[in-house]
Amino acid sequence: GQANYGRQEQMNILIEVTNRMKQSSHQSKLGSLNSGVEVVFLSGIAGAGKSHFVQVFGENLGSGWTIIKGKFQRGKEHASARIMSSMFDQLIANVVKMKESGRSSEVALSEKVTKSII
Repeated sequence: GQANYGRQEQMNILIEVTNRMKQSSHQSKLGSLNSGVEVVFLSGIAGAGKSHFVQVFGENLGSGWTIIKGKFQRGKEHASARIMSSMFDQLIANVVKMKESGRSSEVALSEKVTKSII
């Protein structure tokens, strides 16, 4: 993968989040009510490398993960519905890809996600 110079502390935080999610997911299979889902918001000034950071992190995650991105712009009124709609579209596109993959684990997961949305 690509490098993210000077971002190791932030990368470590995201690695901790993914480790918690893995643990919560494992516990939910054992009967816990925790779904293992977490949301991370990344902010910073324009041009700081936020999109590149997320791209590099995603490339290093491996399979079984979905990153949904939304871009919020200051000063834009009533944009939140459009942003959330775009993020939902990304989720649905990922679910369709999982179902079309033919891999039984991804097909099963796509069916669970579909049932929870509908």
